[in-house]
Parts: sequence; C-alpha cells; structure tokens
Amino acid sequence: MPGDTALGGFQLRPPVGHFDEKHKPDGFDIQQIFLSPTIKYSGQQVYAHKHEFKDPKTSKLLFGRIAFQVWVKPGSYKIGAQTIGANEQLDLQFDNSELEWSTKERGATILYGLLIKIE
Repeated sequence: MPGDTALGGFQLRPPVGHFDEKHKPDGFDIQQIFLSPTIKYSGQQVYAHKHEFKDPKTSKLLFGRIAFQVWVKPGSYKIGAQTIGANEQLDLQFDNSELEWSTKERGATILYGLLIKIE
C-alpha cells in the first residue's frame, strides 16, 4: 500500500498522475489496494503502461502490457466507480459505477495469474 516500504527500502507511492495525499478528492483515502473485476479497466493505459521490446527471433518491435490476476476475499473490499474519466461503458459485463474495487486488508488478495498482452 502507499507508504509501505518494500524490499530494498523502496517506498511505495501512487504512480505519477494518480491521486496522492496532496491531490485527491475530499475524503478519498489513498491507503488502499485498488483492483478491478475486469481487465478492460485495469488494462487501460493509465494502469497498464505499454513497454516496448524487440522480438529476439524476428527483430520486430512490439509492445506489451502486464497485469496481475488476483483472488479477493469476499466481503473484504468496497466497490466504487471508475476514476479515469471514461464517458462510455468500458465493459458490457460491469457498469462503470462498479469498476474500481478497493481494500485496506493486507492478505485479502492472492496473486494467481500474470496477464500479458502483446501488441
């Protein structure tokens, strides 16, 4: 969570351009883990940045995005609206008002997948 110290002494902070202690809506708590039930939201450029790489076999220049797939303990999270300013529905399975989940409970999530998109 933001403010925690990771291995090697690196302090976790919100990414540039995201809400932080100085720039956030009134009452918004950044000391949470944020998740989404859909890759169509968490795969947006603001969350899953493109990384450029060269295919070693073809020398073709490609881009990749990554995201973690997690299980979340039922009842441990709150459901909130998207915060990226989208005007259109991002995923037909979910309303935009339920795309951003958050939890303050450490240990309420279990990493079980690494999602990779090659473009």
